[in-house]
Amino acid sequence: MKNASLAIAAGVFGVLLILSFDFLFSKYLIRDPEMPLPLASKPYEDGDSGWYELKKNFAGSDNWGSNVFAVATDSNGFRVPAASFPETRADVIFLGDSFTYGINGAWEETFVGMYSARSGRSIMNAGVPSYSPTPYLYQYRKALASGRLKEPHAVILALDIGDVQDEANRWKDGALHPVAINELPRPVPERSLRKYVAERMLLTKTVYRYLRYGGVDGRPDEWIFDLDRSALTWRKPEQLEADYAPLGVQKGLEKTGAVLRQIGALANARGGSYYLLIYPWPAQLKYRTTALDWEQFAADACAQSGCKGVINTLPRFRELAAKNPDWYREYYVAGDTHFNALGNRVVFEEIMRQLHAR
Repeated sequence: MKNASLAIAAGVFGVLLILSFDFLFSKYLIRDPEMPLPLASKPYEDGDSGWYELKKNFAGSDNWGSNVFAVATDSNGFRVPAASFPETRADVIFLGDSFTYGINGAWEETFVGMYSARSGRSIMNAGVPSYSPTPYLYQYRKALASGRLKEPHAVILALDIGDVQDEANRWKDGALHPVAINELPRPVPERSLRKYVAERMLLTKTVYRYLRYGGVDGRPDEWIFDLDRSALTWRKPEQLEADYAPLGVQKGLEKTGAVLRQIGALANARGGSYYLLIYPWPAQLKYRTTALDWEQFAADACAQSGCKGVINTLPRFRELAAKNPDWYREYYVAGDTHFNALGNRVVFEEIMRQLHAR
């Protein structure tokens, strides 16, 4: 009995020792996950009814998790390479969400930044994290009103598979700008043990995910492939309805297509050559298409909106993934759906190849 008690005490002490080491080790590696950067120092500016934009003439930093990177904006609140970057009239405007904005890091590591540096064209980056077609239309109108788009100009709209969910449950038209479909107060940070471990105990989280998502032969980031947000191509719509409420999957798709037609009509009326750009989330490379054909949806949306063509990067990514079993770590930010610098380079190269071949 005494030996058993000693064994239990030793086991408890060992666990506490490991957890203490994990806490100190994680604290050394990461900033405060509740707010890695003070809100006032970030480039986002809250409006009314759940709306937000990038601040104008901003020079500072943004972060994605523990990755902190420099961000600058122009007088219209569009991201630029650096503060005081010359505001010339643009040949090309990019519309999109976090992929286009460049949530993965420095300007030169984003596909828009690479295109800006290598294409010989002046560009305008109107991407903002978690935007979707309804805000894209607002951004395009704002760019046109600024007088900083040439006529003719090119519009490259990065159609993200997450846009469908955002159109279904996040954004709708407002009087002056898009507003939240369900306006909610800014959430109070959750204080659960699970969240605390996920954000502050890196080693414990890694071990949990390693065991939870495949054991010895699995990878600790397997969960990233199964997000409902990117499951439209391989999961039945009825399985996703709750996460796409209130409109639902079908209405979200219809609304996405309708707004894309508005953008296309505006672009064609104002001398714009309109293109759709599509790229894969990790799920689109791991799972076969058994539900929505995202490439066909983009092709149909293009045809119906008068666009010049779809810049489709999925075939290239499939080709690369077939050659490299570790493709996820090669082209994506670990534990994330966004591209790293190498993944962004693939997107950039396909834009250059497909756009300039037309």
